[in-house]
Amino acid sequence: MSIPIADTGYTGGPVSMQADFKVNGVLGDAKRIAAIQNTAGLFTVYVSTGGDLKTFGDTDGTTTIPFTSVKNDIVANTDYSVCVRWATDDYRGAVDGTLGDADTNCPLPDFDGASFYVGGQSSSGAELDGHIKRVAIYSEALSNENLQSLTAS
Repeated sequence: MSIPIADTGYTGGPVSMQADFKVNGVLGDAKRIAAIQNTAGLFTVYVSTGGDLKTFGDTDGTTTIPFTSVKNDIVANTDYSVCVRWATDDYRGAVDGTLGDADTNCPLPDFDGASFYVGGQSSSGAELDGHIKRVAIYSEALSNENLQSLTAS
C-alpha cells in the first residue's frame, strides 16, 4: 500500500515513523515494514535477509546512512513495536522499549513529493510476509523517551 506522504499531514523536516508488526518468517528475502521514498530520499524500516530489524536512509539518491540495526535475530510470529526518527544529524530507533544505536552524521533529505509505503516499498519486491497492526508518521523528531514509550509493551 502506498499514499502520498502529504496525505498524512507530513510536510517536510524532521520525521518519526512507528509500526507494530509481526512477520511470518524472518530468513530469506528482506521484508519492508514501512518506508518514505521519493527520487531524492529514502527512509525505511525492514527485516534483513538474516532476520535482523534494521533501518536504512538515503539522503539524495547517492548518499546513504549506514544500515542501522535496531534489534538482532527477531523471531517469526512474534509481535514487535518499532519507532525511528530522522532529523538533521539525529537518526535513531527503538524496538520494544530499547533504544538502538544513534547516527549523528546524517543530513535530512527533502521528502517533497514522497510516498509512504506500508508492507513494501516501490517495486523492490521486498513485501512484508506478515501483519501490521498499526503504523504512524509524526512530523517531528521524537525524543529518546518517546521512542521508548511508544514501543514499550
